[in-house]
Amino acid sequence: MWQTIAHLFSPRTSNNHRPRILHLEGLLVVGAILVGCKLLVGTLSTSHTIVPAVLGFSSSITASQVVAQTNEQRTNGGLAPLSIDGKLVSAAIAKGNNMCADQYWAHISPSGITPWVFIKNAGYQYSVAGENLARDFSDTSSMVAAWMASPTHRENIMNPRYEDIGVAAVNCSLLGSDTTLVVQMFGSKLVNTPTISTKALTTAQPLPPSTPSPQVAGEESVPKLLADANPTLSLGNSHQPQTLFAFTPLQIMKSIMLSILIVLLVVLALDMWLTHRRHTVRIAGKNIAHILFLVGIGLVVLLTRAGSIF
Repeated sequence: MWQTIAHLFSPRTSNNHRPRILHLEGLLVVGAILVGCKLLVGTLSTSHTIVPAVLGFSSSITASQVVAQTNEQRTNGGLAPLSIDGKLVSAAIAKGNNMCADQYWAHISPSGITPWVFIKNAGYQYSVAGENLARDFSDTSSMVAAWMASPTHRENIMNPRYEDIGVAAVNCSLLGSDTTLVVQMFGSKLVNTPTISTKALTTAQPLPPSTPSPQVAGEESVPKLLADANPTLSLGNSHQPQTLFAFTPLQIMKSIMLSILIVLLVVLALDMWLTHRRHTVRIAGKNIAHILFLVGIGLVVLLTRAGSIF
């Protein structure tokens, strides 16, 4: 067994003085393992019968947190806080449920339903309105930060013309993945002639996030809501409180990739040290360049974050 391990991870005569894992066939096996893990995690994350407590996705986002942090941003910017409007909350819940039912991620549904339709159907007569969307974020702070980093979403949050807000957080399976959708809608009630600002329907991507890249959407002063599916609450969540899962699919894949990178880096460092110590002459094998390359990949993996905005 030890001979096999040494053959794989240290330079010796049996592997032509180059760790077998660093040979082309060894790297192909590593790549195949990585692809296999990705497929397995993807399959398990969409299955509700296989280890859902590990591979499912849930978040700690609540409508009240979204409203509080939105108003905090406005207050810091010298703007008046927004008031929670039950009709906008209902509109946000309806929009979130509609995206889950029709399986789409956009301001406008495949059948052409705009955010304004949900607002009007909820009985809210607006003079100006806006919408922000987000998904795959595990906490409210990172989601609001992603919105604020996007010019169009920030414009909705910091728009002085808005007076009311409605928010909905909906847990569902969207496009093959379990996620939390957040709908944030803004508006001001109609007083005279109705007008619609057209600046918030745009798409933006967060860092990394946490990856899994989270998503946010906004434009045309389209109301962006974050609400719960329970209409009996002033702030609603379409899901009941749940125990947060230990890991998301993105976190699992990041852990696997980082583990593989660490193994390769250790093998390269060991190979470089032993080669230098034994004065082995090698035509190929630029270990320093390979190490720098893998370190770069590792940084990209670490900076990848979940969540997206629209």
